[in-house]
Amino acid sequence: MKTPLGKLERIQLRKAWAHEAGEFTPWLAQAEHLTLLTESLGLGDLELMGAEHPVGDFKVDILCTDDGGKVIIENQLEKTDHT
Repeated sequence: MKTPLGKLERIQLRKAWAHEAGEFTPWLAQAEHLTLLTESLGLGDLELMGAEHPVGDFKVDILCTDDGGKVIIENQLEKTDHT
């Protein structure tokens, strides 16, 4: 039996994730999505430590660890708003 195929459809990012910190970051921080990200970038396994983790006056979107130490993932859906 053949595997059924789906159809890719282009949509606006904000239709999928209206809010970066409240919707996109939690989605990306899920184990299955972190695994896909690390495979795409050629990284090793990451262990999630936290999302929206405070660092000084800002927050790190996703904080992970790997065999080499801490890994910070800063995701952006649009241009950065930090000067």
